Amino acid sequence: MVVNSVHWFRKGLRLHDNPALQEALNGADTVRCVYILDPWFAGSANVGINRWRFLLESLEDLDSSLRKLYSRLFVVRGQPANVFPSLFKWNVTRLTFEYDSEPYGKERDGAIIKMAQEFGVETIVRNSHTLYNLDRIVEMNNGSPPLTFKRFQALVNRLELPMKPLPTITQEQMGSCRTKIADNHDEHYSVPSLEELVQNMIDTPSNRAWCVRGLQLLLNASKTKCMLFNRSLPAPARPTSITTLDGSDLEYVDNYKYLGVWLDCKLSFQTHIKHLQSKIKSRICFLFRNKASFTHAAKLVFEELLLDADWSVNAGSWMWLSCSAFFQQFFHCYCPVGFGKRTDPSGDYIRRYIPKLKDYPNRYIYEPWRAPESVQKAANCIVGVDYPKPMINHAEGSRLNIERMKQVYQQLSHYKGLSDTSPGLFYGSREPPSGKKTCFSVYIG
Repeated sequence: MVVNSVHWFRKGLRLHDNPALQEALNGADTVRCVYILDPWFAGSANVGINRWRFLLESLEDLDSSLRKLYSRLFVVRGQPANVFPSLFKWNVTRLTFEYDSEPYGKERDGAIIKMAQEFGVETIVRNSHTLYNLDRIVEMNNGSPPLTFKRFQALVNRLELPMKPLPTITQEQMGSCRTKIADNHDEHYSVPSLEELVQNMIDTPSNRAWCVRGLQLLLNASKTKCMLFNRSLPAPARPTSITTLDGSDLEYVDNYKYLGVWLDCKLSFQTHIKHLQSKIKSRICFLFRNKASFTHAAKLVFEELLLDADWSVNAGSWMWLSCSAFFQQFFHCYCPVGFGKRTDPSGDYIRRYIPKLKDYPNRYIYEPWRAPESVQKAANCIVGVDYPKPMINHAEGSRLNIERMKQVYQQLSHYKGLSDTSPGLFYGSREPPSGKKTCFSVYIG
């Protein structure tokens, strides 16, 4: 029986340690390596321009690696559900890909597996994005995810050790199932340039919402009073709901400078700032455990700007930092100044990624607003002119919001039928450190 394999690349854009790709090669007569650029995902996901550039560069690198094995990467554009019926016309008998545990991925993959069965195509899915099979962990925990790290450790200790990394695919492996590459391959299946990808998005009416991010604005109290938006924008999507622990608003943020978040068409803007303020009040009210901030909006910013943003890690980290789920020691805070000084005393990271501050001495690199005027002039960076002034007093914001979180936990104790509202109930038998400047701030934008 002839075995024609298609390996569907998604996150694991590599030839080493790729179990699903190894399965595609085993006993195959032909193998095609495919990546699907999904316009629906591009239009709906919170993906910034740097992440797109990083993805395209990674695809170029993968294609280059495959060329050395006398193969190529087939980049196909479209939604997977629409693409695979055409790909199966290559007389495909086997489809392999890496397991995706995220909600969108599970729904997509379920539909593709069902479709493959209808076409008589064998589907092989292998776990390699995570060390352990997440579904197996949930199954061992009676169908529910473990809620503590201790419970998670107890479960994984009962599992077999993760497989050792597989070696890189060799020419011998690929040569035994080499697929002929057409002379016009680049015309149909090449990796697009960033400019080409953006232009295609603009030319497709249903995808213009993705391109609207070029119109995003950052509110500033002293400069932004009125905003104008392209009237040809598509109808806004249903806004994401943001709720508090008890369903009420914990705080309104009235100072425009505190917004610190990119704004796009999904918030149904009007041209006047006062109307915009009232709109935002009804949608974005969330208490961050150290300062009043938009935790959900910060999560979206991370999704957009981090090159290696991971949906699960990002969501879990923000639930942790906001003390809104499994972590309750809200008095344990991180000071962005103190943390930076401890981990990178010379400020090399800041000097590279915030070049405006590169000439500041180590003493002031994490607090440029404290530098004397002479130091600021010598560094060619005047705070308030070349670099923004602080939007919030971290120590004061930390103190204020620790107190607010304490009040919330006290309210929750009544909901749970608990009468003990002593500090030990919330602080694990001890008060938060007194007199210590504890703070955490996320610079959004």
